[in-house]
Amino acid sequence: MKISIVFFGRWRWPALNVFMQRFTFRSLLRAQILFSAAASLLSLTVAILLGQVQQNFQRFRCPLYSVSTFKVTQNGSYVHVFQDTSVWGSTAICDFCTFFHVMVFIHEHVWMWFFVKMYLTSDEKEASLFMLPSTLLHGVFFVVSLFNIATLIRGIISFCSSLEGGSEGQYSCLEFQFMRWSIGKKTGSVFLFYNKLWTAAGFSLTMLTTLAMQTFVTTLQMIITSADLEPKRERGKSVIVVPYEQERKRWATPAPLRSQRKRTMSHAFCTHDALEYAGMPPCQGPSQRYSHAHRRGEHKIYPFEQRV
Repeated sequence: MKISIVFFGRWRWPALNVFMQRFTFRSLLRAQILFSAAASLLSLTVAILLGQVQQNFQRFRCPLYSVSTFKVTQNGSYVHVFQDTSVWGSTAICDFCTFFHVMVFIHEHVWMWFFVKMYLTSDEKEASLFMLPSTLLHGVFFVVSLFNIATLIRGIISFCSSLEGGSEGQYSCLEFQFMRWSIGKKTGSVFLFYNKLWTAAGFSLTMLTTLAMQTFVTTLQMIITSADLEPKRERGKSVIVVPYEQERKRWATPAPLRSQRKRTMSHAFCTHDALEYAGMPPCQGPSQRYSHAHRRGEHKIYPFEQRV
């Protein structure tokens, strides 16, 4: 069944029909499975990298939004951090950025197996029951991920600014990541971890966005394919246009009316627009003739405002 969606009775969206005809239920599920697997792996990578960084700074709280005082010695290869005067960020910020990606990994991993089950069973009506909660949950995770990555990037920029300000502009953040630090064994690669984290977090956000769009498209397709769409004629401005071949056959001009076209009909029942929409030729005659034919069930005339 070909469907054209009309908004305000004028504008149609044929691109939606082309999109629905090009992609099938199983092809969208395959895309869902691939994107869920990619998002889960990227989220796990981000969580591991953040956990390594937080473990290196475990004694000195979170490096995000921290202001550290230090001294660069040994010809720019060693950074001595003064712990008493340094102000470190809250551990809750690092915990939020780390464990949120763990939750994303679990969420995507669970939904991936749901999509695999839907793909194997190929039951569209049963699968449509899971599409709405899937869309809502992915939307929530997408919004929270935006806040998470904004918090992470701002924290890194704040930490980088404090390092460049403490060195009075002699060293950049790129140079600090290759120096040895006095606050841990592996903290010399702290910024290297964050560089990898930025790449992984960006891909994870992209996968979540694409997955949310795929879930929305699949939900729309499930509604169209599983719903029982009957021909409708509504008075509203937004309707679904479907063919009325059976109704048009019933709108044929009755024989008693063809012999009395010389009489003038009232404007309420015989108008050029109404007859043209019904597929009938111009006619003349009293309105009561149409009323009698309408009571006999021989044909129907719909008001002009219902024409789409």
